[in-house]
Amino acid sequence: MSYIQIGSLVNPNRTMLTEKSSFSLPKDTDLFGFSEKMIPDDIEYVRAVDNDGHCIGTISAERVRKILRALHYIPLEPLLDELAEAVVAVDKNGIIFYVNPAYTRVLGVPAGKILGKNMHIIESGASLLDVLRTGKPVVRENNWFRPYSAMYPSGCFPC
Repeated sequence: MSYIQIGSLVNPNRTMLTEKSSFSLPKDTDLFGFSEKMIPDDIEYVRAVDNDGHCIGTISAERVRKILRALHYIPLEPLLDELAEAVVAVDKNGIIFYVNPAYTRVLGVPAGKILGKNMHIIESGASLLDVLRTGKPVVRENNWFRPYSAMYPSGCFPC
């Protein structure tokens, strides 16, 4: 299982936020062991702090909540992590909620810089964007892109 630490997701250029609208976590907090319910609803930003309590950066609390929801509902993650093929999963708005290690190797970018971002920013010409727009599968040599509804007609995952 891969680990995602909050410190790898934050924007280091955003360190001066008021305590009132933010929630602090140690930079090495592993999101796999964290629940979105632990972040109060009225919080706008999550701050990563170093061992001395200094803020090293922030991330939108809503982005962290989305990542946490996705992490807790992907039972296939250990299997996908072992694939040699690059795998990326996005929501209906194109927000990336999962990448396997092969995908990060192909892009040469760590998962923390990809998760929570919009697919069109990471790969603007990706066929996956066509599937999101049209809802129709795209089959190309050695690639298969299809919408979530085609794989899980009941509308739930896991079913």
